[in-house]
Amino acid sequence: MLKNLLNIDGGVISVVGSGGKKTFIENLSKELKEELAIGESVLITSTMGMEIPRGLRWDEIFIPDKIFLKTAHTRKIVYYGNGIEGRRMLGIDSLEGLDNFKYVLINSDDSNGLPLKANEEFEPKVVGETDITVGVIPWGYLGRFVNGEIAQNENLFKIRFGKDAITKKTYREIITSPEGLFKGAKGRKILLITGVYKESDDFFEFANYLKKHVDMDIIYGDQKEIRYNKL
Repeated sequence: MLKNLLNIDGGVISVVGSGGKKTFIENLSKELKEELAIGESVLITSTMGMEIPRGLRWDEIFIPDKIFLKTAHTRKIVYYGNGIEGRRMLGIDSLEGLDNFKYVLINSDDSNGLPLKANEEFEPKVVGETDITVGVIPWGYLGRFVNGEIAQNENLFKIRFGKDAITKKTYREIITSPEGLFKGAKGRKILLITGVYKESDDFFEFANYLKKHVDMDIIYGDQKEIRYNKL
């Protein structure tokens, strides 16, 4: 279970990076909801703004001066935005007034759906109340050359992490650089490697290399199958 892998029992979790933040937050929230006591809730919000959720992923959407109820569940997943523009909920600046939730899951970054990114000056936005920062990065791009199809802020990425083919060292630099994945991180740091559909020798060679150079817990998994493990 993700809860056990993360070693959490309540608190604020900020999620940064690329390649699966939204899916991770949804998977974690569904699991946590099953563990809630009657009257407890999981809050999902963002400092960068996010699309209004669709389908069966929420019990309540809360916007200042507006509440959209969907169910009468006594254990809830609540989405919060600081307003609405079109199909997007506006981001928050702090958790002031949002302290009555067992868990708070915050999407604190934006990669425009691309698997890799270089942070601009204003990215990511991690609130000060954060207990754990989870950095998300996908496996499977070794040997690929950087272009606009796989990296947000392509030119900035090339300046910071190199313009040649992506290597294990490139991943290491993304994760450990002061301007990289965990820029502005608060609290305990956890690395999540996504896109691990098969536990191959190539993956474990890559993961063990990172483990030698990265001083934090590492989780990996297949998010589509909701299957996670700890390295």
